[in-house]
Parts: sequence; C-alpha cells; structure tokens
Amino acid sequence: MPRCPPNESDRYDLGVNKSQRETRSVRWVPAAAVSLATLLLLAACSNSSGDRAASPSTEPAAEGAVATPDVLSAVPVKLEQVATLDRPVAFAARPGSDDVFIAEQAGRVRRITGPSTPIQTTTTEPPAEETPGGSTNTTAQATAPRATPASVTQDEDEPRNQNAPSNSIVRTGRYSLLNSPLLDISGEVRDEGERGLLGMAFSPDGRKLYLHYSDNEGDTVVARWDMTSSSVDTSSRETIFTATQPFANHNGGQLAFGPDGYLYLGLGDGGGAGDPEGNGQNPDTPLGKVLRIDPDGATGELPYAIPADNPFATGGGVPETWVWGLRNPWRFSFDAETGDLWLPDVGEKSREEITVLARAEGLGRGANLGWPLYEGTEPFKEEGETKADLVAPLYEYPHTDGSCAVVGGYVYRGSAIPDLVGTYLFGDWCTPEVQGLRVADGAVSAVGGLGIDVKSLSSFGEDDNNELWLLSQEGGVYRLLPA
Repeated sequence: MPRCPPNESDRYDLGVNKSQRETRSVRWVPAAAVSLATLLLLAACSNSSGDRAASPSTEPAAEGAVATPDVLSAVPVKLEQVATLDRPVAFAARPGSDDVFIAEQAGRVRRITGPSTPIQTTTTEPPAEETPGGSTNTTAQATAPRATPASVTQDEDEPRNQNAPSNSIVRTGRYSLLNSPLLDISGEVRDEGERGLLGMAFSPDGRKLYLHYSDNEGDTVVARWDMTSSSVDTSSRETIFTATQPFANHNGGQLAFGPDGYLYLGLGDGGGAGDPEGNGQNPDTPLGKVLRIDPDGATGELPYAIPADNPFATGGGVPETWVWGLRNPWRFSFDAETGDLWLPDVGEKSREEITVLARAEGLGRGANLGWPLYEGTEPFKEEGETKADLVAPLYEYPHTDGSCAVVGGYVYRGSAIPDLVGTYLFGDWCTPEVQGLRVADGAVSAVGGLGIDVKSLSSFGEDDNNELWLLSQEGGVYRLLPA
C-alpha cells in the first residue's frame, strides 16, 4: 500500500484549497550538500521505533524553469460500480479473456466474469442488485448485479438463453462477481497496515498466475501457480522470489509483465522514515528498486533467469535490478501502445512524483531516480557524496492540497472514450479526484481532474480491451465509462 490509511492523528494538515499542480522540465545537476535539519515525526506511516525524517533544503535541486501546463480539457466520464469487495488492492486481466481478477489485501483473489463468459446458475431468480459503495461525484451510476454461479465453464458453444431453466449454462451479458475466491492464501499472508497481498499478474500467455505478498513474517514473497481454463491448480504453487523486509511499510507490491516479456516487480526502500538503511542508493540490495527477471528461465539454483541486459547482470549490484533510487513504487504500468514505463514513486513528506522511461530510449535501464538524495526534484538527504545522472520526474506535485501518496494508473488506450486516448490517469490516496495528464514533446502539456472521485483509491486496472478500472480500499470496484 502507498501508506497506512490516514486517521485524524497522522493526516497532513495542509489545508483544503487545491493549488495548481506543477511540472518541471529539468536536467539534474550533482546533488548539493544538504544539512540535516531538526528531525520530526513523519506524518506518513512511521513505526513504533520513532522513525524520523530530515527536513529537505529549500535550495533548488535542478536547472530549468517551472512550466505551467494547460488545464486538461473536460472529458465526459463516469464510474460504474461492478462489485464490493474486502479491501481490493490489485487488478489483473487474463490475456484472451474478458474476465478480470481482483486481489483482496487479506489474501484472496476474486474473479469477475466478463460479459461473454458463460456461467452455470443454480436458480432462475434474478440476482439482487448491490448498493454502490465508495464515493464518486458522478450524477448517475449503473450498478452491476452480483451473480451466484456454482461453477464456470469455457465452452463457447453452450446456449445463450437468459431465461434458461435451473442448472443451465447462460451468459449474463454483464460483469458478475463469483461467490467463491479463485484462490485463497490468507493463511500465508500477514495482513496489516501496508502488508498483505499487494500485487498480481498473469503471464502473457495466461497460463500462470503470479502473486506478490507479505508472508507471515512480513517478508516479501512472489509465487506463481498454473492456471487451468477456469481455475488455479493449487498443487502447482512455486515460490520464485523472496526478500527480507526490515520494517512494516514501503513494501512496494507491483507486478507487471513488460513489452519485452519479462516480469517487473517493485520493492520499496524497506520502510522507516527517510530510508534509514540507505537502501535506495545501495545497489547491493533489492530494496528501493524495480527488478526485472525472466520467469521462464533459470540461473543456477534460482527459479528464474537474469536477463543479460540488466544493468548489474555481470556485477556491480543486485543482478535483478532494472531501476533504483526509489522510495515506494506503489503502482507502475506500461503503455499498451508505446511500451513506455510510467513509474510513480510515493513521496515522504512534501512531494509526489511520476517518471516516464521511454521504451525507445532503453526503458530506463539502470536509471537512478534519486531517493533519498531527492524527493522529487527537491534535495532531501545528504549521504556524503554527490551523484550525477539522476533521472528527474516528468511530473511532480506538492502536498499543499492535502495529497499524500500518488497512486499510479495507465495511459488510456481503450476505444470506449476516444477523447481520453493518450491520457495518463492517476490519483492520490488522500485526495479522491482522479487526475489525467497529457504529454507533448516530452513535457506535460495538460493536467487536471476528470470530475470523478474514488475515496481511498488503491489501484487502477487495465482489462484485456485496454479499458480502465479503479479500486477503492473502502470496497468499490469500478469501471470507467463514457458519460
């Protein structure tokens, strides 16, 4: 999770008036010496040991003028609530299917069947409609009813009769939540604060399911299972990656297959305010990194291979590393059209940042995003040395409107909302309005709210048709639709 659910004692007290979010066109310069100021308790998820952070310097961190982008043109959109779940936190679509899958933080994977998926019903009674939960500011939302199927089949030749008798195969023509979890590993998951089942992805061929979670000791585990046509082969479970977590927060949690077919996984700096262990700038730990592995290969005793072009594949750091200098990369994604990597990183006390690493320019191979030397483009912490060639964010915004933790989304590449194509959607844990951002000539050209709210936004999702979904920790599972 990006941060612990805020309460009255730890919420940032920064006012309620939204200010102009800002972007910078910058070129990093070597980090200036930043003196440590008075230590203060972090407003984010500090632990009982009294984690503290240094106040950042007010000196400018990079050259270049602040550019003020245009306000994003209004695009009529709305949210449709499909289901209500227990703290939904991650989304995955299985390639070749219009079914979608939602991870609940406690350790369950739930399946929502798509409009074309046949289901076996046990009653002719229409399913009861759910009352929408969560919060949006749309004026009207359609609520999908919940189905009560007994089993699922992939037989596309079964009848489509919506008025079929009991125990027959029907197609609902809508999204329907199955009652039973696809997979339940809650007994293996430590579900508290920022820990839990955090990430999920299917292999590009849809034959394997990967989960990223905190085990009962609080350490990171990535495991995989074989998929049948409609279920998980629980006997096939295999742990492919583990990492020790020194603190309870900043676990990262994202899993995604890139355009190169490799699996990318995000790990935070290990937690504790201000990166007390220095993991972000330490190449010899997997913490504070985006890792890249080939899960179809093997290297020695490892159940995966190290891609030969990883920056530390032959030495100099953890060979799985792809990008480093990160605090807590909660949700990153790849543009379905260009393959570019959109990489948000949750800030500590004052700024949130989003970096774009273009596929045409190497997809960010070996990029150092600067944490904890910098928070966004602002100096944060002196580590006794200067570093050049740090990669600046494409976009950053301050906490002055009550924001606290960026939640990364996707570049919209669907067909239902033509005016939104090419817009990157994102949000923030503490401010409910979903944001859109457009880029022209390598800089942010427009940014602004989309007029839809999701409280406690935990994740976005992209289905097999490149349409977008949104999840709320308060339970709502939403589709983004044209208004």
